[in-house]
Amino acid sequence: MTYRELIYRILPDAKAMGLVDQETGQVDAAQVELAVLRAVNMLTDGWDLDAYTVIIDNLFMTTTGERRYALPSDFLRFPRPKHRHDYHLYLYDNSSEFGLDYTDPVAFMATRSTDNGTPSAFTVSENNILLDPPPDANGTNSYVGRAVYIKRIASLEWRDEILIQNTMALIDGALAQLAILHGSPRAADLFALARQSGERLLNHQARIRQPFQRQTSERRRTRRV
Repeated sequence: MTYRELIYRILPDAKAMGLVDQETGQVDAAQVELAVLRAVNMLTDGWDLDAYTVIIDNLFMTTTGERRYALPSDFLRFPRPKHRHDYHLYLYDNSSEFGLDYTDPVAFMATRSTDNGTPSAFTVSENNILLDPPPDANGTNSYVGRAVYIKRIASLEWRDEILIQNTMALIDGALAQLAILHGSPRAADLFALARQSGERLLNHQARIRQPFQRQTSERRRTRRV
């Protein structure tokens, strides 16, 4: 299903719920599009969904002593760590790759190093990544940044973009957002449905990942033997 198809899928449900223009008795398509956009942003804010996850291998190249590097224009946030070494920013050179620990901006500013070295931590500030310590010369090689992040959906300009497989989370979320736009008392119940659909989507995503996670685990055990 595409965004365009999703919008047309929502129209009859919205009309059945009375989420219509009081003068025309019809559902406002522009409002539905806004509701879908808000639902997408609700999903990307609340859950780490593969459909909105981006991996970029060459985000930046370090310069000696420079700790600040720009984030992509569609950056929303980094995924939430699931365990201690669940890294989402890596540095690599010709011989190695290593993950960096995320640090809260306040703690980062209080503990940051002024000496150059091999970066081990980072934070996010004003659409920039800040590294600590500032990178050293690393011989004759720069480090290259690789990041995993959740992207921001700023508009539905690409209405024919393919959506996530389980679209009920977006349908329920869009109907909830549309109910808010209309001041409907059904909004709370619709949001509860949207949360349930989001959880089912996460469970579906986890089931898809399981075979790949088992293969990765087997490869790691084989390398250790």
